[in-house]
Amino acid sequence: MEALEAIGLASNILQFIEVGTQIVKEAREIYSSATGTTNEFRDLEHTCNLLSRLSANLVPSKRHQEIKTAHIPSLDKPCTADVELAALALRCKDASDNLSQNLRNLRLGGKSLGRLASL
Repeated sequence: MEALEAIGLASNILQFIEVGTQIVKEAREIYSSATGTTNEFRDLEHTCNLLSRLSANLVPSKRHQEIKTAHIPSLDKPCTADVELAALALRCKDASDNLSQNLRNLRLGGKSLGRLASL
């Protein structure tokens, strides 16, 4: 039984070292970056902004709807798929805007907060 306990303890120590190394690596990346974020964070932020813009383009503007229905009376009522797509696009835009706001709140900021702030 003592051998299993020793293996378990060694395993826990290795996990602790691995997690600690990862934390230090990411803290160093954040500290040395010009934006106060990691590359992964910037990619996620870019993706959120892109999703927000694309989903906003899927929702027809009121003026677009007025022009479209002015020339073709049969299009006064949009089909179910259009309504569902517009609703989905609005939910995507809201979710991406919310995530973008949360990402901005997590950003270290351009301030010089010292080495510990990156942790």
